[in-house]
Amino acid sequence: MCTIEGLLAQNNSVSFGGILFAVSILIVSSVIVKGVFHKAIAWLGIASGIVGIVCESLRPVVGAFYGIYGILLIWFVAVGIKLLKLSAAETR
Repeated sequence: MCTIEGLLAQNNSVSFGGILFAVSILIVSSVIVKGVFHKAIAWLGIASGIVGIVCESLRPVVGAFYGIYGILLIWFVAVGIKLLKLSAAETR
């Protein structure tokens, strides 16, 4: 039995779910520019969303350049740390 994910992985095809995920990161980051998050976190998310859209759209072409999409991991860690700090401040 062949799943869609397996087919996409084998063919290195464009994933519309990946594009939508990158667009959502871009939208969320655009919103947090004016929030309690540090501006650098918001701009990192915006950059990550743009890079994600480009990498996902051009996946068959970019090859090893796709690794730059790893900045998304940095964004997730930064947002997670900020959320933990906000949570700690709320419980005091």
